[in-house]
Amino acid sequence: MKFILLIPLTLLYQNVGAQYRLEGTVTNMRLEPLAFASVQLKGRPTGILTKEDGRYSIELNSGIYELIISMIGYYTKTVKVVINKGNVLYPVILEETENSLSAVTVKAKAKDRAEEYIRQVIRHKDALQAASGAYSCNIYIKAVQEDSTTRKPRKKKPVKDTLHAKTPPPPLSMSEIYLRLDYENASRYKEERTGVTRRGNTNNLFYTSTTQGRFNFYDNLVKVPALSVTPFFLLLVIAA
Repeated sequence: MKFILLIPLTLLYQNVGAQYRLEGTVTNMRLEPLAFASVQLKGRPTGILTKEDGRYSIELNSGIYELIISMIGYYTKTVKVVINKGNVLYPVILEETENSLSAVTVKAKAKDRAEEYIRQVIRHKDALQAASGAYSCNIYIKAVQEDSTTRKPRKKKPVKDTLHAKTPPPPLSMSEIYLRLDYENASRYKEERTGVTRRGNTNNLFYTSTTQGRFNFYDNLVKVPALSVTPFFLLLVIAA
């Protein structure tokens, strides 16, 4: 008698514990797969996300379930699914909302107005430069140049007294200048040197004075007589 009752109880336990697969693909109205859409069972706190090809898969026992599918830019959809002792294939199609994702993306791009600000600054450069007015300041300039024409000495055979053998440092030209600048405009300013320190031959050093070249962010042509009589052309690139 015990043996006869044991068999139905074992079969009942196996049927209760059996699970089946609910799977499908979430697409839009054009049957394009929607990746990372939320698939959740009603009454359960957690859910899953569709894969990159829009597919989803859930293990369930037999019963009736409400499936909630949602995604940004689409209307949320709730469907009833019946699991009856077998796997179920259930594709889902979501309908786009009026505020599509493309409209949101365009709005986000409009917030980046860096290029517009830069163009406004360049357009009003004369007024911005004149706003500072006349001023006076102290300037420190340090010009350094190594003699690139000096050839490196050839490697010699090692000598016995290697401890006292030293390689002489390359020739170095350096100039430090302290200036007092009184500036009113591009054609009216005065420069006064308050201190100078020289080392080596400083005749070939350039830009040791503010009068040797006028560097301006807004100018394309920069004149540096110490380098060349012909002005340099600087290309200003504004990244969009």
